Amino acid sequence: MNLISDTALTTAIANRSSLITDGAGSFEVTDPSKLTSSSFSTSVTLFDSLGSPHSITLFFRKIGENIWEYNGTVRGDDLTGPTDNGENEQVLFGRLWFTESGSLDIEDKFLGPVNADNTINLADKNGFLFPRANRFNFEGGSAANQQIDFDFGTSITTDASVTGGLDGVTQFAGQSAVNNQTQNGFTTGTLQAIGVGRNGNITGQFTNGQTRDLARIILANFNAPQRLSIQGSSLFSGTQASGQPILGQAARAGFGSVLSNSIELSNVDIAEEFVKLIQDQQAFQANARVISTTEDLLDEVVNLTR
Repeated sequence: MNLISDTALTTAIANRSSLITDGAGSFEVTDPSKLTSSSFSTSVTLFDSLGSPHSITLFFRKIGENIWEYNGTVRGDDLTGPTDNGENEQVLFGRLWFTESGSLDIEDKFLGPVNADNTINLADKNGFLFPRANRFNFEGGSAANQQIDFDFGTSITTDASVTGGLDGVTQFAGQSAVNNQTQNGFTTGTLQAIGVGRNGNITGQFTNGQTRDLARIILANFNAPQRLSIQGSSLFSGTQASGQPILGQAARAGFGSVLSNSIELSNVDIAEEFVKLIQDQQAFQANARVISTTEDLLDEVVNLTR
């Protein structure tokens, strides 16, 4: 993704600022559901560094021709700081600019100015910067200034995309609705299954839907594998004749692949073994005939002495 420079984006926004009418009033964090505050809202679940879920509600309202404002609120008792109560606290503010055909053109994120206590002064909505990510301080001992970015789609000007603008938020006639929403955070999870890949990676599957590589099976090759010493139970050990083991990763550089949940077929030559079986059977029959002949001779000797 190629991002447009801050200077070019600021110029593009300045050229269109005259289109902002904002005649419908302003956003009120104490009563965000008022028509003057928003005309549509949706909630997104965020996860802090400890895996605890937090809900942020985004409120949208149209403030001009093809221009929408969005505001995000979180319950005060979900955040550290002075607003530690059940009231909503505004943590997010920005604008979305659309083309005349309804495509997303500019994602305009507000991150300033900063107060003396390092909080953002949302009352002064003149400091817009891009690209930046929002930072959150959640209660519960999670990491401070956790960076969480809100991506509304591939915007034409902000993301310098000629063919973008339709894979995220759009502006068309009709009722506002959320058709698809994704986030890459996740809650805590426990290991529930283990799998082994062809490359030897041992992967753990967790109850929160995440997968992680836990370990790797390393293979060994020998210059003379036929000289390995048979230990039984399909186990072999290296010998001086087989050479030193050459370690490597499965499915690479001539090493074989790992097949999990599989049983190895017999590695002997069935035809050769059948030939040996027939030879052994014939040898047994010949020996049996020799024993039978010897018994007959002994019987004759006994009869002669009578």
